[in-house]
Amino acid sequence: THTDRVGKSPVQAGDRAPDGLLEGTEGTFRLHSLLCGADYVTLAFLNLDSQIADLSALLPGCDIYTIGERGDFLDPGGRLRRLYGLPRGGLVLIRPDGHVAGRAPLEEPEWLAQDLL
Repeated sequence: THTDRVGKSPVQAGDRAPDGLLEGTEGTFRLHSLLCGADYVTLAFLNLDSQIADLSALLPGCDIYTIGERGDFLDPGGRLRRLYGLPRGGLVLIRPDGHVAGRAPLEEPEWLAQDLL
């Protein structure tokens, strides 16, 4: 059973993770390229004033990527943020099979840790 702490959106737990473009220091690439060969992946969609806990301690064994102005990558036009239903930011846990395990507010990463059990 997976928990979704954010509410309704185009994407819910169990859905295939939507793909889209991200921008990084190496150029533009597809989100799904981050999922290839990965175990669990956490996407943290940040706002300018976002403060997040050390996610690596809460989500051991997870690849964690921050997306936003102060993150690892940019989301051009905010398309992925909208696809994942996180206009105010939030966290998405993606399973090794490329499906969404759960979503949570930035302030409640412990909810995603339950999905790893």
